[in-house]
Order: sequence, then structure tokens, then C-alpha cells
Amino acid sequence: AYERVLTGDRQIPEARILAQEEYKEEVLQARELTLVPTARVEDLNLDRLNDYIQLLNRQTKIETMKADLNAALPFLTRKAFIVDGQVTTLGVLVCGQHPADLLDYRCRVHCYVDVPQELAQDKQVLTDNVLPLMEGSLGYVLRNTQVGVSVAGGGTSLPQYPETLLRETVNNALAHRDYSINKNVTIVIRPGRQVEIRNPGTLRRSLLIEHAEATIPLHRIIPEAKPRNPKLAAVLMVYNKWE
Repeated sequence: AYERVLTGDRQIPEARILAQEEYKEEVLQARELTLVPTARVEDLNLDRLNDYIQLLNRQTKIETMKADLNAALPFLTRKAFIVDGQVTTLGVLVCGQHPADLLDYRCRVHCYVDVPQELAQDKQVLTDNVLPLMEGSLGYVLRNTQVGVSVAGGGTSLPQYPETLLRETVNNALAHRDYSINKNVTIVIRPGRQVEIRNPGTLRRSLLIEHAEATIPLHRIIPEAKPRNPKLAAVLMVYNKWE
């Protein structure tokens, strides 16, 4: 590969080509940067934006609080909440005024308890920005799973599933979902059996190893260090919701 520099053609170094390939891969994965055609800057909530900035300034002040949305435009653009003057899915997820009106099922979690031979119980549809949605989803799972009591320590609670495990699963379902698909995250609780948390999207073929016809069938998922939605992951790290 070559590039024109003044009047001559110069070969592009291999390091720059590799960096561009990595950037292309990141852009393909960053579905949270999809533009929301119906959203305007006025649809963002200034208080929620300032809450995010306040957390950014916990250790070192790196950004001033915003008096209005016009003053916040450079920051919103730098954080990819706005791209080319248009609000992105990320911007609505983090600080949208009415996220459901703009993202529909992308900011919803459908929850229900599945009891055999009965209608679904305690069915709820949670709709909110991504952070309250994470907390609300975790709260629903904790309310609908059993908690025992141990005699140790004068009565210690023993939840059916570790809270840290449930929290990470809920957070991952929202952090790594495919936001180009207009479908909701689903939480199904089958008492005494399992908790199922499912999000829209599929695993990339490069992450799968499958030899179903071998003597010992093999189905394996290769761990991926990079987040599916890197800009959203950067926001969630500020709230200690992703690592």
C-alpha cells in the first residue's frame, strides 16, 4: 500500500496498516455508535450527563459540569454521544431523556418467572437508561430467587446464586449485546432450576471451535478480551459496571 506525499508515492509502513485493520474491526463491533435518526440534542438529559461527569472527576478533575446542552456539545462529541451532529445509540443509552421513545426494545428488559403448568408470574418490562436498567434487572433476579439462612455467625444469608455472578451476567447481557438489533434482553427464572439471561446477537465465527462429528463432540467458545461495544464499555467502567 502506498500514499501520495507531495509529488511522490511512499510505501505505508506495516505498523500503520495493522493499526488501520484494528480500527476497522473496532468500528464493525461498535454498534452502540449507530445514529438515532429521530433523536435530537434536546432529547438528552442534562442532569444525567452531569452525573456521569461527576463520576469522571472522582479522582482528578478532568471535565467541568455543564450549564446547558449547548455548552456540553464538545464533550458529547468527544465521548461519541453525538457523531456528526447526530445523537448516537450510546448517547441515548447513557443520558437520553426518554430512551424508550427513541430506542424501542434496545433499552428494555423483559422479565418473568416460569412456573410449570402455570401462567408466567411476576412479569415485568423494565425500560430505562442502561445504568438503571442494570440495577433494576439485578433487583428483579434477587427478588425472585431463594435466599437461605445459615446458622453460622448468628444467621447469615445464603442466596441461591452468588450476587456477584448475577450482577456480572446482567451487566454483560446489556454491555455486550448487539444494539443494531431491535429486540429486548430477556430474563427467565425457573424456580429451583435455573436463571436464564439472554441478549440479542450471535457469537462471531472466529470465536467458535466446533467439531460436532468427532468421537468426542467439541463445542468451545474462545474468550475475547475486547468488549463488543468499546465506547459503552468505557462509560460502564466509570460506574464500575464492566471490567
